[in-house]
Amino acid sequence: MIRVDFIKDWITNICSALILITAVDLILPDNSIKKYCKLILGLILMIVVINPVLSLFNSDLAIDAALENNLFYENEPAINSGDDVRTSITEAQFKKSLEDEIIAILKEELPEYTFNVNASIEFKGVEEVVLKQVEVGYHDASVKTIEKINIENNIKENTAVSSDGMEDTIVNILYQEGSISKDLIKIYKY
Repeated sequence: MIRVDFIKDWITNICSALILITAVDLILPDNSIKKYCKLILGLILMIVVINPVLSLFNSDLAIDAALENNLFYENEPAINSGDDVRTSITEAQFKKSLEDEIIAILKEELPEYTFNVNASIEFKGVEEVVLKQVEVGYHDASVKTIEKINIENNIKENTAVSSDGMEDTIVNILYQEGSISKDLIKIYKY
């Protein structure tokens, strides 16, 4: 149904355009340019009259598109709301900060190794975060000794130092320096 305000605005626009066209027509001198100006002013009047009708059709299309979008987004989970997005961003930043802190603690104690940390957390708000598990991968980044090769017998002799006990060392460092429970720490070598 067409609203009364819409018709009132439409009639007001037409009346304003007619007053403007009449004023311009009275001001123009009588010469050959006047007929071209009348043509342009007539086109402007036609646009003023037709424009609201066209906007009605376009608004109907916009309403249909809005309804389709509303039905589409109505079925999405509530996770896309603004508060949930901010919470997930805060959770990701907290997780990244925790992982960086663990790497810094390990680098300080064991500078010859590189570490990869993945922390699993349960974020219940800024005030309450539960650490579920910390996976720490380590790799010896220092220069390694080269294996000796006996050319005569084609036998390799390994003189590299083994990393036995490295897992326990990492767990103890995180337990003492980071106050992380030993049960939550999983170590792997990459």
